[in-house]
Amino acid sequence: MKKLIGIFGCLLLPFCLLAQKEIKEKLYSHMLGDTVYYSVIVPEDWNTKQKLPVLYTINYGMMDGQYIASQIHYFKSAHYSMPNTLIVNITAAMDRIGFIYKTGMLTQTGTNFVACIKNEIIPTVEKKYNTSAFRTYIGHSYAASYANYYLQYEPEVFSGYILLAPEKVGVDYSKTNSDYAIPSPFELDEHVQKYYRKRTTLYYAAVGQFDMKRRQAYAKEIIQKLKQIDSTKFYAGYDSIPNGNHTNILTTAIQPALEFIYQLYAPRITNESALNAFEQLTREETRLKSIYGIGLSKDYSGYSPFTQLAIKNNDTTSLLKIISHFDTDQAKVYDIRNWAQYCFAVGLTHHAKQYYERTIKMILTNKIKNDWEVSVLNDCYHDMAVKIYKDDLVTGWRYIQKSIALVDLKNKSGGKDIDIYFDAGQFSVNNNYHVKEGLQYLLKYEQLRHNVVDDIHWRYESIFLNIGKGYLLLNDSVNAKTYLHKVLDINPDNQKAKELLAKLG
Repeated sequence: MKKLIGIFGCLLLPFCLLAQKEIKEKLYSHMLGDTVYYSVIVPEDWNTKQKLPVLYTINYGMMDGQYIASQIHYFKSAHYSMPNTLIVNITAAMDRIGFIYKTGMLTQTGTNFVACIKNEIIPTVEKKYNTSAFRTYIGHSYAASYANYYLQYEPEVFSGYILLAPEKVGVDYSKTNSDYAIPSPFELDEHVQKYYRKRTTLYYAAVGQFDMKRRQAYAKEIIQKLKQIDSTKFYAGYDSIPNGNHTNILTTAIQPALEFIYQLYAPRITNESALNAFEQLTREETRLKSIYGIGLSKDYSGYSPFTQLAIKNNDTTSLLKIISHFDTDQAKVYDIRNWAQYCFAVGLTHHAKQYYERTIKMILTNKIKNDWEVSVLNDCYHDMAVKIYKDDLVTGWRYIQKSIALVDLKNKSGGKDIDIYFDAGQFSVNNNYHVKEGLQYLLKYEQLRHNVVDDIHWRYESIFLNIGKGYLLLNDSVNAKTYLHKVLDINPDNQKAKELLAKLG
């Protein structure tokens, strides 16, 4: 249990430590004859070598670019199957947007603003930030309804749409009399439908459970009309968000909205395929680039499905090719540690050793800056001792001592990795090497173990068994019996404790 939790924690924590960065931008729009202000929010470790899709929004209603960016950041930290995304937050008042509810058309200023976004802002962002061509628009209320203008008349601008509580005023949807059946301005002509039959487009509309009925009805009406697009490439989705209302719709709908837009980003991988793990990776890279303009994320969420398939099939050739594909300057120390463990799992001990040594060197060269790096470094020291040098006890013990030195490093979160003492003691008694010193580590661990959370540390059954084995190796039968009986008090069926007690007579 302890080891599984520890490994997962190391995978998750590094992402959580990253934060987005907001860059203030402006440009003089010849279309508007005025300066337009916007901000671009990027992941903290982003660089122009990373081609990312872009989410555009206008700061109208409840839209908040920083909040959206932080949510994507969180979803990435939890290994959701979605790419990092640049957020472009454009400053514009209703008069500049210029959308007319009753007709679904624009004022002259609104037409100029569309031209500004299409011909000035987007090209500038794509050139400066080297983005992919997959662009999503997200809007709330008035700015959500505005998205439908692009869908109807400027279909090439955006590939994804997120409409939160789209608004249509002047209609009482609670009435059924024909007098109230005002024609909707939302229609798609055959030319536009033909366009959407050829290009992948994802359209998501959501309203809150407690929002006005007219908004709920309008969103449903749109989705119903989109069904006329007979295409395997057009995806339309609708949600009524439980407990949602007009003001909390962004916070309650952002997860399903982003999951919908990036639903095609999840790797399509299967053990039943005639293709091996690396061939499936190559196929998925091609598919994703055709849709989102980018390949798989160069991180755990990107490589894990393919490396796990290669390990399952004991496909060493594919595993090494997959690791090489993801081994870029973006690779973090925990990625390289993972690759070492993967290589060892399929018998590639030499490669595992190289990745462990590389991880250790990277952490020590850059000096330990974060608590999680201590855990990664300890994993490497421990694995070098018990896996790579399992037949070389002298070298293995040297790595165990390096691990012990990590216990007392200052930890900002207020904890210590006391399990290092258990690992060191277990190595000692399992190999009958430096047993006296190893036993002291185990006894110290027993003492420290009383004041920590049970769920994430070694169970007392394992602790007492190893201490009993240590005393037995030192010919201290009295203490050996004491601890082995403690094991049986916890688990009367522990076969190893029974065997050792039998030896003692």
